[in-house]
Amino acid sequence: MRLSSLFILLASSVLASPFSHKHPAHKRYDNDHNGIPDWCLTNGDIVSCLLSESSYVWTTFTASTSAQAISIPASTAVSVTTSAAATSSSASASSYPTGTLPDASTWNSENGTKWHVSTVGSIYSSTVPSMGWDNGRTSVLGNKSFWIFGDVLSHTGLQNGLSTGPSFYGTPDDILRVDMGNITNVTDILLAPPAPSDPVPEEPFPFWGLSTGNVAEVSPGIGIGFVWEIWRNTSGVGPDRGLGIYRASLGPDRPFGNRTGGLVAGPDALPVGIMTIMNAEGYIYAYTDKVGSGIIVGRALVENAFEIDAYEFLALNGSWVQGIPSYADAKLNYGLLGEGDGGVVTISYGQGSILWSNYFEQYMLFTGSWGSSMLFYASQTPYGPFEGPYYIETVLGYGVNVHPFWSPDGSHKTLYVSSGWDNVIHMYKLDFDC
Repeated sequence: MRLSSLFILLASSVLASPFSHKHPAHKRYDNDHNGIPDWCLTNGDIVSCLLSESSYVWTTFTASTSAQAISIPASTAVSVTTSAAATSSSASASSYPTGTLPDASTWNSENGTKWHVSTVGSIYSSTVPSMGWDNGRTSVLGNKSFWIFGDVLSHTGLQNGLSTGPSFYGTPDDILRVDMGNITNVTDILLAPPAPSDPVPEEPFPFWGLSTGNVAEVSPGIGIGFVWEIWRNTSGVGPDRGLGIYRASLGPDRPFGNRTGGLVAGPDALPVGIMTIMNAEGYIYAYTDKVGSGIIVGRALVENAFEIDAYEFLALNGSWVQGIPSYADAKLNYGLLGEGDGGVVTISYGQGSILWSNYFEQYMLFTGSWGSSMLFYASQTPYGPFEGPYYIETVLGYGVNVHPFWSPDGSHKTLYVSSGWDNVIHMYKLDFDC
């Protein structure tokens, strides 16, 4: 029996939400009274606002009867739909401690005097002590964290099955513990299964391969993710099939991803968002690495995030170009701001992750050179120009992912960063004192 026949297409419904692309985000209410308007979604008299982007806390209230929310006059409210360059939703609250990031050469020469990295341990399964995994990154929906993996199987064999793209909840008070509920066999566990219209794998590549990035929240409890589909053999080698989009939601035991339809781009297209994606400044930003020679960024307004034709990509000449380019064209003609005019060329091999740092008040793009270094770049915008590289540590691993959900108080003065090797994902604690 082909392994592909074992992948059951999960018929889960998306969690009900009163918000959609018909109700765009705006800055109209200051619920936490910190002087900074919160990003809000409005459906009639019902409003849901993101209180803290660092902890992903949402609150929902009835506008006409709320005594807590401070309304800003409509004439001064910021709306995603009316501003192509919306005011950054990532500004940190005044209560956060802040630091000054030095230039990259100073940082690297100080070699740990302004920061400290320590080993926390390796992540582990709540049900299968021998479970191994790769490509592990975390996402947050509705203030609930969850892991998304690549291949998952036991270190001792296939007795617990094999999955090429599952997702499980995190444990709020234990960053290393992956909460697998009652699951001990992962064979049928996939975050974003193939769509019914996707052609079934054929010999000599009889298995599905599903590369997923992280998920970015677009409304309370609902997120967007991208999946790159391949056919593969037992060694993991096989032809590319193309790009899919899925809508992520929270199930009772684990997260679910419902594909929005068939593949939206073919095998020669840019694998949009497989490196990492982020909700920032009214857009979903999607990043794809150029295997050590730069990074490509695309974006779409949050309310249009599930519409593939809404995405535009940054060319090396500094212009945004509508439509997904081919990967071959993108590697030659697209890249982050500054890469085309002698600026910093970011290095990334595969996975990476990005966040707005409340501590440094900049975007931090975490990447890694293959098999050796953990590092990051910094910029005032999600698309550059970036400064760096800022080297953190030399470790044996690939895929460098930051996990801001576990940053104490959301300040980002302390961050947790992971990297994996040989189906083991190691977690590191990064403390700043700049």
